[in-house]
Amino acid sequence: MRNAFVFVLCLFTIIGCQTNSKYEDNILIENVFEIIPGSDKDRVRYSDLFDSVRYVRLETTDDILIKDITQLKCVNGKIYILDNKTQTLFCFNMDGKLAWKICRTGQGPQEYSRLTSFDIDERNGKLYLFSARDKISVCDLSGNFMKEYNVRLGGTSFACGGDHLYIYANNNPNHVEGSETNNYLLLFDEEKNILKGKLPFKADKRFGTMNTYNTSDAFCRYGDEVRFFMPFSNSIYSLKEDSVYIKYQFDFGKYNLPDSYFENYTTDDIRESKYAYGLNSFWESNKYFSFSMYINEEYYQILYDKSADKIYTGILSDDISYCSPLLRAVTDDYAMGSLLAEDLFLINNFSKESRENAIFKEIISEMTEDDNPVVFFYYFKK
Repeated sequence: MRNAFVFVLCLFTIIGCQTNSKYEDNILIENVFEIIPGSDKDRVRYSDLFDSVRYVRLETTDDILIKDITQLKCVNGKIYILDNKTQTLFCFNMDGKLAWKICRTGQGPQEYSRLTSFDIDERNGKLYLFSARDKISVCDLSGNFMKEYNVRLGGTSFACGGDHLYIYANNNPNHVEGSETNNYLLLFDEEKNILKGKLPFKADKRFGTMNTYNTSDAFCRYGDEVRFFMPFSNSIYSLKEDSVYIKYQFDFGKYNLPDSYFENYTTDDIRESKYAYGLNSFWESNKYFSFSMYINEEYYQILYDKSADKIYTGILSDDISYCSPLLRAVTDDYAMGSLLAEDLFLINNFSKESRENAIFKEIISEMTEDDNPVVFFYYFKK
């Protein structure tokens, strides 16, 4: 199942969380968590986190076909989906009906060549479209074009925060004045319409020769800050305007990836190593944060309960989950994910527990395998 989110039953010993701030390489580190694989069996169930679930079947017509969801967001009661295959940004109402879409591939004004990422500034009513090696387009929240910046920067993820726009370049070569060729985190000042250059972060030295390793999105929002994370780092960075600090750092003991690893090995080699890598799918709400990683050749999903100061090392499916989609966007009220129709039918074929779930049976009875994805909203317990 290509998009199904499988939670592995993970075993860890949690050594603890150090909350005293410290500095390394002039970067503030606010919180350090020591997480060592061991014998602990603490896990949490969907029903421990969420009290209800809502699903939205997206309208399907010949002009509304979604094949490859790159990003998924919900703002002001609208569902926004970036489809990589069709290079289209779709906006749906909460009943699943299409409100509008943007599909402007081309080389001219108001067009884009390769739509890579998008973000929404809800406070100022702006929608940003990032086209790698091309431009940043700005629209209002009804999809109407406002302006564009011809920045021609390579990157794989994009986020807005205040008057600043952030681009995660990954290993795309960019030539920025006063800096080396590869710039992993770039800052664009929208108010001044200038590229301010590269933001510093401690993990820089680990990425000199690596090949591309895809991550679903290198950014997530929390309050007035933007969280930033990379697949071969143990740190969650926090960005606010042009400042950077490490909000959360994770210590995996002997499984920590050495800073010099990519001097001798590639990302193909790391898949057979025992190191912790592939930090991905980070999200944060006022109650929790969560992320996934590979450690000792196993896939783990880790969730931290802020109020209880407790780390859970696995999330178990139960009656409220019944299909466990990848959680792509999270607010303080809900977690949001999606599944392709074909994946839902695969679950129906192979999971007896899902087939016996009343809501799942209702979803399957209303659709075909050629329909658009279903979006799920899991509402946190109050």
